[in-house]
Amino acid sequence: MKHLLIRNFKLRSWTIALYILLLVINPIYAMVMAKTTWSFILYTPVAIVLMLVSILDSGHLFRIHRRLGGKSSYLFYESLPVSKKDMLNANYITCIVLTLFGALIIGLYNFQATNIDINDLRYSTAISFVYVNFFSIPIAFQKNTERKSEHISYAVYIISMMLVIPFAIALVFTTSNAFLLNNALNTQLYAKFINYGLLLLSVLWMIINYIIQFRHINQRIKKEGFYEAREHH
Repeated sequence: MKHLLIRNFKLRSWTIALYILLLVINPIYAMVMAKTTWSFILYTPVAIVLMLVSILDSGHLFRIHRRLGGKSSYLFYESLPVSKKDMLNANYITCIVLTLFGALIIGLYNFQATNIDINDLRYSTAISFVYVNFFSIPIAFQKNTERKSEHISYAVYIISMMLVIPFAIALVFTTSNAFLLNNALNTQLYAKFINYGLLLLSVLWMIINYIIQFRHINQRIKKEGFYEAREHH
């Protein structure tokens, strides 16, 4: 599994380097933002980078899959004498580590993307970054972490999870709160419920999917062992 992890992290080496750079310059950024009138000079490029990170890196496993060769990667890596359990574990660990690292960076800069602040219902960028990444496995890689569902594209997934679904939730909340509940629900409280609720759901679904994939691998190993035993007899 060690070599598979090295492979995955090498494929995301530029992303890791960017995260480390942002981590290193964070104290300087905080000092400049607090004490100078020219803070906007530093704020603008950093905000652009964080915006790109919060959107493009919300699908780490998609990007690794593409770097591995896209559709053809599954057939190639399935043919290698590599433990399927190790592949599953390596991909899960890679996704979790990169996601938490990215969320840490977004949180350190207290970055809040305006693209998910809808009708006064504010989604936490750091938390949404985590659950969008975690949801990607059971949604797009539910059968095999090396094999993406053909009908789910990276762009469509990101747009749906970062824009369409948050907008739909905000629309339903705003409409229900205004016309059915006479604005009785607190927007900030509901936003926290949505943020942490989606985060918890993504973690649970990811764990369940891991168990399903792990069992599927075990069943496949038993079948292969059974057929090999029959051939020897």
